[in-house]
Amino acid sequence: MRHSSGRLNTMHDDTREHAPRWILRPRQQRWLERLLDNELAPLHGFLGRADYDSVLAAMHLADGTPWPFPVTLDVDEAFAATLDVGARIALCSPHGEPLARLDLSDIYYPDHLREARLLYGHMDRRHPAIVQLLRHTGAVYLGGRVHDWRGVAAPRGPLDDATGIVSSSHDLWGGNGSLHAIEPVGACVSHLLH
Repeated sequence: MRHSSGRLNTMHDDTREHAPRWILRPRQQRWLERLLDNELAPLHGFLGRADYDSVLAAMHLADGTPWPFPVTLDVDEAFAATLDVGARIALCSPHGEPLARLDLSDIYYPDHLREARLLYGHMDRRHPAIVQLLRHTGAVYLGGRVHDWRGVAAPRGPLDDATGIVSSSHDLWGGNGSLHAIEPVGACVSHLLH
């Protein structure tokens, strides 16, 4: 899932109208936006199985590029059963607005227990991130490159990153009461507060 440089492709094609649609949960939408805005370079999409396994085992992508956490798109088994590798999937906001196209290159079943153990180094099922992973994460992960359908992104200002920190710390201590392992800003906040 390597990315060259600059923003990801802004794509306008007829896939929007005819592709299977996945309605993103808020956490998934945040990851998608980070991918599309090139904040997660060198990634240009959600991790396939080889990169996912390599990141968990060695904190590197399969090609050896250092990468600290899995960026994954989890879905339920019913949706995954309708897909084949090579499909184009419309990734939509919770309101149904198509945000991006996923060119599906991998469909796989992760081992959530292994993921929790390798990410956190323990299996305390009271830990909010482990609760999130084990109880609220889809059974199937989809990997593939994403293409931007949002048009030109609004310019980002210096306070955008601070807003992400406040938002993540709110999620950590209030709001939904959980922090998912792959929220990098939230993970940094969590580390600094302990």
